[in-house]
Amino acid sequence: MTPYADRGYFFIVLAIVVPMMIAGARGRAGKGWIVAATLIMLLVQYDEAVEVLPGRVVWEIAAVLFRCSLSPG
Repeated sequence: MTPYADRGYFFIVLAIVVPMMIAGARGRAGKGWIVAATLIMLLVQYDEAVEVLPGRVVWEIAAVLFRCSLSPG
């Protein structure tokens, strides 16, 4: 899914953000919920494979989390 390109992305964002805002306003947003929401959004945004070098394909989430080098050597 390409972020900001279709309505589905915004529905997913709303489905995560609105409950977190309500929980935060009530003082019930614990660290576990925040971490889970962050991980879900990372997976939604970076769920495609990308070719970083000729013949080398990695998942975008791996490139973001592990800072994969885009230059040879």
